[in-house]
Amino acid sequence: TISSGFGNRGGEFHRGLDLAASQGEPIHVAKAGTVLKAEYHFSWGNYVVIQHEDGMTTLYAHQQQYVVKAGDTVSQGQT
Repeated sequence: TISSGFGNRGGEFHRGLDLAASQGEPIHVAKAGTVLKAEYHFSWGNYVVIQHEDGMTTLYAHQQQYVVKAGDTVSQGQT
């Protein structure tokens, strides 16, 4: 379920797409790539950024814990 879409949201521009999930629900990689960052941000909490072969990046935020670290290679569907 999309809980917040990309675009204007309450007078601000939301740069992402939020997907509703239960706390502790595993996050699966949408597309294979290399982990660029796995760190903390004051607004996003624990987050991971994955760079894909086509140059696109995907950011996964609001995580309870990390199961990858910067430099790891991940496959599509991997937790």
